Amino acid sequence: LLERILRDYYDRESKGIVADFFSGSGSVAIACYNLGIPFVSVEKNLKHYDDSVKRLQEVQAQMRLFRDLM
Repeated sequence: LLERILRDYYDRESKGIVADFFSGSGSVAIACYNLGIPFVSVEKNLKHYDDSVKRLQEVQAQMRLFRDLM
């Protein structure tokens, strides 16, 4: 859902950055990463921050795996 929203509303010509000041589990960061949109994520809770970093790293590793197979 987030990817669809970003695809519909993010203006690539503006070269803007998506800012998520309550990133929680990092869903916005992952959607931005998948679409190649620059982003900034902020999370006050250290556990949520650590979990979201780990989750994003797993997505990035998965994408590298697919690129290496091609």
